Amino acid sequence: MARYYRTARTVHLERLASFYPGELLYQSTMYDFDLTQLPDGASAKRVRFADVLRIVWRREVDFLELAEPYAPSAIPQNLALSVARRISSLIHGDSVRFTAYAIENADLPSKYAAQWHVPLFVMRAIFKLSVGFIYRSFDRIVFGTEDAKRNYIALIRSSVRRASPATRVIEGLPVAREMTSPASRLPILIFLGAFDHRKGVMRVIDAWEIANAHLPGARLVVMGKGPLEERVVARLARDERAELIIDPSRDRIWDVLESGTALCLLSQPANGWKEQIGLPIVEGLSAGLEIIATTETGIAQWLEAHGHRVVSPSIAPDDLALVMKAVMSSSRDRSEITSHLPAIDGRLAADRWLHSHG
Repeated sequence: MARYYRTARTVHLERLASFYPGELLYQSTMYDFDLTQLPDGASAKRVRFADVLRIVWRREVDFLELAEPYAPSAIPQNLALSVARRISSLIHGDSVRFTAYAIENADLPSKYAAQWHVPLFVMRAIFKLSVGFIYRSFDRIVFGTEDAKRNYIALIRSSVRRASPATRVIEGLPVAREMTSPASRLPILIFLGAFDHRKGVMRVIDAWEIANAHLPGARLVVMGKGPLEERVVARLARDERAELIIDPSRDRIWDVLESGTALCLLSQPANGWKEQIGLPIVEGLSAGLEIIATTETGIAQWLEAHGHRVVSPSIAPDDLALVMKAVMSSSRDRSEITSHLPAIDGRLAADRWLHSHG
């Protein structure tokens, strides 16, 4: 089998150590991609889209994991692959089996209709036809959140309720991380992610500047990189209790997560995008951190039900500062937080089901 991720991240490489054996194919990479993290014995290769079409046409693998049907940037390629698969099946009698992990939770027709000034009914019809056709070309799909399944049902209700593809909901939650450093907490509030407006880095800094007066001894650690880097550097340079780590290594990220108290990812609404889960949230949970997130993430309900703080994306800095103060004063220890996590990593469980031969 093989996995085709149009854009690869370091975490995709790391997961190959435990995923069902198969080659990772990718066209481009994200800002955090580090090929040195490829596990021994695993294979990852940059390809052209024509290479992927050939694999489907010639049936060179049994399973091919693709971007989910509702991923807007992947729709043109997924349409082409779906057509190639169907024609190949007619000619050869069998075909590659498509699988996907689906976490899209945004009402994309509404977002794109507003962005492009197109009537909503037109945009909804375009998405319904294209996504519906792609969806019916898949053999198995795992929904990583209940929000994602509801989102698909809202767009292509009749297709989702068909017997094929087979579907299952497996929440994309992590397992508790085996700590490499002492599990004791330091009063550290963490931001981890891209330095852009979508991730709310400047909003986190705004609130921290209010909260830190009420949090003696606490520190803010900001990790990542992105287009707002200059602004982030300028703001944090005058705060002696703030540390900036640009483009951190994976080891450095885990060192900070394992020593901190809380992680704040203030995901914002954006054109054509909504926070699906949020890798920083997943990694923060696995390290037993308190989480501050917005209602944009697809696991907002789970977070709230398990004692974490879920706020409006537009929360005022003063109000967010109060949330930060409360979270940094939490009496919960790491083991209590991680006790709510599953025994098997949700993404790993999804991969096993997607690519089993049963």
